[in-house]
Amino acid sequence: MGESMTIRRSADGVVRIQGQPATEHTFSARWLARHLGDLADVTITINTSTGPTVYRMTGFEPILNQSGEQTYEADGITPRWNFTGLRAELVDREA
Repeated sequence: MGESMTIRRSADGVVRIQGQPATEHTFSARWLARHLGDLADVTITINTSTGPTVYRMTGFEPILNQSGEQTYEADGITPRWNFTGLRAELVDREA
């Protein structure tokens, strides 16, 4: 059986990992959507012939309606996201 860990934030905002950090862990896209830029930073490195180009994930592509407006879950509050489309901004590029 694999290692078990739980990520918790206390009422005072302190983030702790309970258990041992797993060697490999699966983070759900919904978890990333909730915690990106808060608890989590995700970077993507493109290895090019001139060196690495690094992007920081800023979120997921929104699901838009036919008018081009953001759509929401049934609660009317939670945005709907296309979890296969990652949005990212350039952080660093080796020349």
